[in-house]
Amino acid sequence: MLDCGSQCLVCAVPVRFDTYKGCLHGCTYCFVSKKSDISKVEKDNCLKSLESFLQGKRTKNTNWVDWNIPLHFGGLSDPLQPIELRERLTLKAFELFAKYNYPFILSTKAPQMLLRAEYKEVLKKCNCVLQISAVSPKNNKIEPNCIPYEKRIEVAGEISKAEIVKRIIIRAQP
Repeated sequence: MLDCGSQCLVCAVPVRFDTYKGCLHGCTYCFVSKKSDISKVEKDNCLKSLESFLQGKRTKNTNWVDWNIPLHFGGLSDPLQPIELRERLTLKAFELFAKYNYPFILSTKAPQMLLRAEYKEVLKKCNCVLQISAVSPKNNKIEPNCIPYEKRIEVAGEISKAEIVKRIIIRAQP
């Protein structure tokens, strides 16, 4: 889904995009789980709305966007959850971002998938900043279904060396 969040006026990246609804990371602090049941992950019918936006077409919620403002990809659901291995919506979204050379910030706690050949290949063509949430090894117990903090940092280093994305940010925020 492509939409603007409630923080639209104060957020530096107010337009968000998600390929899935729900999240299996099980983070105890998740703000989305306070609003809805996210325990069932399902694909979002989103690629058509993404391509429309990338072509410059706007909706009621995004008609104020008149420049290539980077999209926040992964605002309510991690785009690289296990369902991605089957559905590949995130990979298809990467292909659209590459086609239109549109900037985006990819937020994830599962960056290891980006080391797969098909993801590396298309991401190298994208204008992508990777944002990995990784606060502390102490958070491993409150992020029970994520790869551990230490592994996320290790994978970030591998992605950096492979020059898969333009920049990597380690985000000290959920």
